[in-house]
Amino acid sequence: MPASKVSESDFRLAVTLQSRRRLRDAEVVYLRILDSDRFNVRALEALGRLRLQQKRYSEAVSPLRTLVKRVKGSADAHHLLGFALTGLGNWSGAVRNYQKAISLQADFPDAHNNCCYALHQLGQYEAALAHIDKAIDLLPVFPDAYHNRGSALVALGRRHEALVALQTALVQKPTHVAARSDLAKLLADLRYGDDATLQHLSSALDIDTLNAVGDIYLHREEYELAKPVFLGTRLRDQGSYDALIGLVNAYQNLGDSVAARLLLGEMLRRGMRKAEVLVKIANLTFAEPGTHILHELDQIRVGDLSDDARISVAFARGRLLHLSGKWSQAWTTLTEINRQVWERVREERVEESLHEKRALASLQTHTPQPLLEDKSRPTLLFILGTSRSGKTVVESALSGFGEVHRGMENAFVRNALSFARRNAAMVGSEIASDDSHEVRTLFRQSYFEALDQRVSGHKIFTTTNPGLIRRAAWLADTLPNVRFLFVTRDTQDTALSLMLKQYKKAHYYSYDLEASFEHIEWYHEMISEFAATYPGISRTVSYEDIVTDPEIIYQAVEELCDVSIDTSKAMPILADDRSCAQPYRSLLRDSLAQVDHLNRPGSVGGDLT
Repeated sequence: MPASKVSESDFRLAVTLQSRRRLRDAEVVYLRILDSDRFNVRALEALGRLRLQQKRYSEAVSPLRTLVKRVKGSADAHHLLGFALTGLGNWSGAVRNYQKAISLQADFPDAHNNCCYALHQLGQYEAALAHIDKAIDLLPVFPDAYHNRGSALVALGRRHEALVALQTALVQKPTHVAARSDLAKLLADLRYGDDATLQHLSSALDIDTLNAVGDIYLHREEYELAKPVFLGTRLRDQGSYDALIGLVNAYQNLGDSVAARLLLGEMLRRGMRKAEVLVKIANLTFAEPGTHILHELDQIRVGDLSDDARISVAFARGRLLHLSGKWSQAWTTLTEINRQVWERVREERVEESLHEKRALASLQTHTPQPLLEDKSRPTLLFILGTSRSGKTVVESALSGFGEVHRGMENAFVRNALSFARRNAAMVGSEIASDDSHEVRTLFRQSYFEALDQRVSGHKIFTTTNPGLIRRAAWLADTLPNVRFLFVTRDTQDTALSLMLKQYKKAHYYSYDLEASFEHIEWYHEMISEFAATYPGISRTVSYEDIVTDPEIIYQAVEELCDVSIDTSKAMPILADDRSCAQPYRSLLRDSLAQVDHLNRPGSVGGDLT
């Protein structure tokens, strides 16, 4: 039988196999055709397309380069090769082939669209915009093109035009995930929900996009912006799970646990009994729980959960067992799940511990250089202590004082320092030190810009991120009006509370008792060193004392911040979790039998008796 007839029947077979998703078998047939006829144009193109379909870009390049050489006037061939080079990140090569395809066929909207994308990656935004506008002229219903147009306009700083382009992409294709993601990010960057000029967009935005905006605010730890966004979506769709759970997260991080619990109760009544809901209920339970939540957690088929969800359920179960007074079961559950997580984060703890030691050594040799006070700005009160030491209790007690704005664990310092480092590096030829004048100046500028957006008319702004202890001296020398209120707590109670907590990130020490005690001891040393170095701007209170007498908090803040707090009103009843480790003393002692942490100088809380 002649070779041409063989290749024709083989080609039909390969096409049939490919249409049935038997891609590996189809590729074998295409390769067989090329073995006998290495310049078979149809097989070269089909093989290239098949490999592109599987995102095997480097393997697609060879047959497509051969195709381009054999069919010199083919716009499709150059377009396919450009697409493969795009997949490899060879933007310049991709642009050359797209432009060649366009020169061969001017009315080629896909080539214009893909050329726009490659030019965008090269930073040639104006040229990218010209190509994408041509693509849209040729094909007005083209959601991918409108998405790329939005991206180009964002890069050019034309953000309101970008909003229109991205919205158009979603109108044309409501399931366009990338367009929705980019639209949500742009809306968040434009401060949607906070900027009144954007409110006219509310009715035009679908619920999925609004929920995505809220999720971005949550990720950025801008909870005050997330809350109204999720409230808005809830009004439009009372049954939106994403809106309800997003609002729970916002309330929880804003310190409104009552509102969060009420909303979770509503979700249960609506039949939303997902593991995530039950875990959040457990984490917001502070007294002996009813048996129903623990029972529902026990009914969850953990084999159907992701690994992260399984771990969350185990921590929630341990917490509820602890609150129910089932201490032996709680200890078994908590020690096992903490052990599992510890095995994953042990190496990260080594690095974390090194950073802690460096921070202590640096503080011990530090010479303070605080800034002059700035009466035009609020007092920046950093309430610091180990995680689970009672910082939130202190901040909550101050929330009734109208001059205080609760900042909680805000990201202002992290974001401002990141901004300062990036922009200082642009100014100088070398990476600027955090102690440089450039970094400190840019940090102050960025920090106060963020503060001015969030705080208005308050005398005191609080921050409770425990990790800022490592930067406390730097902050004292960089920001005006800085004050530090440190909170200490019984070591064993702190360690037990750490065992009950699953963290989203970091806090690697918390999953191992030895590491927890080591971290707590280090933190107390940092507090002592800082208080000795900066006695005029720091005070220390103990959780045990303030629960007994909340007025201690007000006295410390009055001394630090030069304010007068009206204590004639009834003192708040603070969450009392003192002696929470008492039922576990012998278990803690046995677990730490090989390590004499509790007799080291500086440890707090006495023996495990």
